[in-house]
Amino acid sequence: MAAPTRTLDAFPLFAPPPRRYRGPIVDAHMHSRDEETIASYWDVAEKIYGVRCCVPIVDLKTAIRLKQRYGGRVQPAVWGIHPRNEDFRNGPGFRRHKEAHLDALAEAGMKIVKLWFTPRFLDWWNLRMDDPTLDFFFDRIERLGLAVLVHVADPDAWFARQLRDMEQHGAKPEHYPQLIHRLERHPGIIFQVAHFAADPENLEHLHQLLERHPNLVLDSSATKWISREFSRHGPAARDFLIEHADRVLFGTDLVASPDREKEGKREHYATRFYVHQMMWEAEGVFDSPIEDEDATEPPRFCGLNLPADVLQRFYWENAARLYGFTADESAATR
Repeated sequence: MAAPTRTLDAFPLFAPPPRRYRGPIVDAHMHSRDEETIASYWDVAEKIYGVRCCVPIVDLKTAIRLKQRYGGRVQPAVWGIHPRNEDFRNGPGFRRHKEAHLDALAEAGMKIVKLWFTPRFLDWWNLRMDDPTLDFFFDRIERLGLAVLVHVADPDAWFARQLRDMEQHGAKPEHYPQLIHRLERHPGIIFQVAHFAADPENLEHLHQLLERHPNLVLDSSATKWISREFSRHGPAARDFLIEHADRVLFGTDLVASPDREKEGKREHYATRFYVHQMMWEAEGVFDSPIEDEDATEPPRFCGLNLPADVLQRFYWENAARLYGFTADESAATR
């Protein structure tokens, strides 16, 4: 594991440089356990880094409670098919349960369904996103006017080190047809694909996906992975974000839960927000405060110095357009 060259107290995590962007920010990809633990996230996200709204990944009961407490400041992404807790063997029962779940989700005013079709999911269930047994599920999502937030594939470094069994996991390119087939079959569904479609290593692939599929948007979550790989592209990463400024959402992938070893610590939240702010708004090469098990050298990242209009769309306008965030809600007090 590559460790930072400086200790955390050497970074201005709780007194970052003034932001170039001063408007409201949506964290369009984070996780929360309940309405109490998310308060620790707001303590850093809002008070220090200006995040006013978020898309928390939660179950339906928690989503309803979060909406009751925070109103339009949150637009939960509710688990639609949970990676662990499903009975795929009972086809009719599974269908009845999922149809009722999607109906309840929409009736409660939710707009986003969270899915997780990674190599690990394939390993556990031998099921891909485009399996015909799931046609009813996506048909209903489209009919209800819901969006999807989905994780497909995984980092290149993981395929090189952890997912090398081709029979068990498949090669990385084998994980994208399942997404493409759903994008093509369901043009009425907006698919927010996490972690730059799990392929920040390959800008040309991302460009092709966006050009061919107008119902696809990407998010910037998984901070250490994104900062490592986008930095390797240099100016090409900046050019990519400018070209596709209407199709990328800001997200961190932070987990608001004090029961986790790191995620409950204010310093952990701050490291992620600090790297994001410097990467998108500053110029130069910076030491990173984040330990990175996939890095071969002490972690560093490049500031991309995005234009003001791109930052406006990236941080706020794209998520507001897709999920209904409003300036009035973002200015409301907690």
